[in-house]
Parts: sequence; structure tokens; C-alpha cells
Amino acid sequence: GDIIYSVFKELDFSTSLLDGPYAKTNFGETFRNARDASDPEQIEISFRAPYYPSYEADAVFVAAPVFDGKQQIGVLMVQIPFE
Repeated sequence: GDIIYSVFKELDFSTSLLDGPYAKTNFGETFRNARDASDPEQIEISFRAPYYPSYEADAVFVAAPVFDGKQQIGVLMVQIPFE
């Protein structure tokens, strides 16, 4: 659940989406849904909501599990701003 890469390095960079300060946001919920996916083609999309690390701007998160064969090795996420 640790954020290991971020283009903008906002406040959420290197925090945990399982038990960190943003775990209860739409970002954290979308991460957990993708992490729990058993289908490598499953995609999770969050609802639009203000996101504190992005200066309270509305954002949507899209997530997909990353598999190596049948083993899930991570989750890829993208933040989409609503500007």
C-alpha cells in the first residue's frame, strides 16, 4: 500500500494507502479495491471528490492490479484532475 512513485511528489508521496493519512480517501478506497481484485483485467474507478494533497481539487482515481502470471505484484494508479 505504499506510494512508491509520484510525478508531482505531493503530500501523499511515500505514505501508505492502507493505514496512512490518506487511507480513508477515494484514493485509498480505489487502491484497496484494485489490490483485492482477482481478475488481471479488472479496473477500479473512484467517485469524484476533493483530494487534500492536490490542494482540495476534485480528482478521480483509476486503478488496475498488476500481475506477473497468476501472482499480483502491485497496483497501478492514475489520478485524473477535474479542471
